[in-house]
Amino acid sequence: MSGLNKMMMPMIGVDEKRAVYAFDKAMAKTNPWAAQLHDISECEKVAASMIRAGNYRGAEPFAKKAEAAASMLLGATHPMTLSARHELGVAMAAQGRWAECEPLAHELEQSCRSVLGPRHELTVRAACQLAKLQAVRGEHHEAEVLLQEASRSSVDLYGRKHPHSLRVALLLSQVIAAQGRLDEARRRMEWEAAASEETFGGASHDTVVALSNLAQLLTEQGSLSEAEPVSRRRVEASRAAYGAQAEATVEATMQLAEVLQQQGRQAEAIPLLIPLSRHPRMQSLARKLAKEVAMQQGPAATHEEEAGRQPGRRERVG
Repeated sequence: MSGLNKMMMPMIGVDEKRAVYAFDKAMAKTNPWAAQLHDISECEKVAASMIRAGNYRGAEPFAKKAEAAASMLLGATHPMTLSARHELGVAMAAQGRWAECEPLAHELEQSCRSVLGPRHELTVRAACQLAKLQAVRGEHHEAEVLLQEASRSSVDLYGRKHPHSLRVALLLSQVIAAQGRLDEARRRMEWEAAASEETFGGASHDTVVALSNLAQLLTEQGSLSEAEPVSRRRVEASRAAYGAQAEATVEATMQLAEVLQQQGRQAEAIPLLIPLSRHPRMQSLARKLAKEVAMQQGPAATHEEEAGRQPGRRERVG
């Protein structure tokens, strides 16, 4: 491990400014050209690692330093510079800075296409990043054109069930659904959900995304009996991937509860929410479902519930 890597790795998520200073200091000491290349690569790896961990704000200064150093040493369109620029764009976009990101994403996609060609991994990644930004702006047709080509390139490079190809496919299906082509999107999402479980396993972010896409689409189409088992698989995958109290698991559990509610099965939905009863959104949904259950049980149950919340009554404390 290089001296730069030894200095930076313990600092991830602790003090980004000190870590970037360590990078500057290390760069000043590593005069040989090959050593500088190695240190730029190590800095980009730190940025990519922090992005995978969800620390986008922390990743940004590392990506900036890697991009600036690579640009100065190798040129603005060298593959190492383009790769660092991609990591920088991902970190910025994940922080919601769409206006800053989009012109950079356009420039990066065109540079990758010109330098590396359309059938290159980095060109595919750059196209996906630009398509995400276009979709946020509602430019779904433009995003689809990019993703269709990226999908073909990725399948040619890796095969249909490769993780890279599946991730492009997931984005493309979302864009197709956003344009109202729900039957087409449904066919794609059903295959993607099965392929993601096979490729990534049950405890994976990508599997959660695939199951979430399919469950939501089936619910929107009113196919509740089909949405229910998919929603249950989504909850299980989210618990395995993130934990029972994670926001993604809360979202998945709420979606399953709503599917049951729409089928008139409120009494089955309420127990799902009990383990997450401390979450504010769960409390609101649980109260709504409890009221509907009471109404189904008849006027006496509804009157009893309302009586428990009369202004003059207070629970005894202690």
